[in-house]
Amino acid sequence: MPLRFLLRFFARDERLVEKLAESPAMRRAAQLTAYAFHKSKQIGNEVVEKLQSSDQVHQLKGEAQNFGKKAQSLQNTLTEEMKKAFEEIQKLKNKK
Repeated sequence: MPLRFLLRFFARDERLVEKLAESPAMRRAAQLTAYAFHKSKQIGNEVVEKLQSSDQVHQLKGEAQNFGKKAQSLQNTLTEEMKKAFEEIQKLKNKK
């Protein structure tokens, strides 16, 4: 409560607010705040533009799908070869 009262009191004092606004510390704080805001906005816009203009995301997605298909094909081939090998082993056992 007392802090709220003091802030209202000082906010109503126009000369005090003006002196604080003209102080080097407040001006520097305002400059740094504005710089940080605009710099982060600029960096964000650049990243968004790069992602939108870049085909790397689509290319990586396509490569991942192709890799998945190749892995599935390899698995199927190995499974078939193992089945054939076991069948041959069974045939050789039955002949003995």
